[in-house]
Amino acid sequence: MPLDARDYPPGTPIYTYIDPATGVNTHVDSDKLRQWCADNTAKLEVVLTPVDPNIACTFLDDNVIDLAHLARVKSMKRLDPIIYCVTEIGANGYPNVLLVDGHHRFFLAYLDRRQLIESYILTREQWVPFQIIGLPDLTENQLRAMPTKPRR
Repeated sequence: MPLDARDYPPGTPIYTYIDPATGVNTHVDSDKLRQWCADNTAKLEVVLTPVDPNIACTFLDDNVIDLAHLARVKSMKRLDPIIYCVTEIGANGYPNVLLVDGHHRFFLAYLDRRQLIESYILTREQWVPFQIIGLPDLTENQLRAMPTKPRR
């Protein structure tokens, strides 16, 4: 069952995706999802996914990267896999995914010129329980204007 927005005080770090075609917002508690992945590593497959430089560069334009957090991530000895969430299977037969957790790790992989990064690719059944319902919708410009939020 999705999570209730009333349980999230202002300023709580939440992953938000805005569909550019429809404006529909998808909000996910990425901290809880990441913890669920950590608690279920034996059941999850780690796959190597490409590090696309074009995608990494959009993180700067979209105000996703906090340089202080990037420095902290760079100093870590071990990095968890990033987390993709499948939204649907596209017309090409491949899954459409959201990068819900791991933007800084992805960007660091890009800076390090790595071709691949360890990733979890979660099915809808795995990630939808962490979706937050009832938050006000944002526009892309509103989301970009928001400051990045530190991890709890």
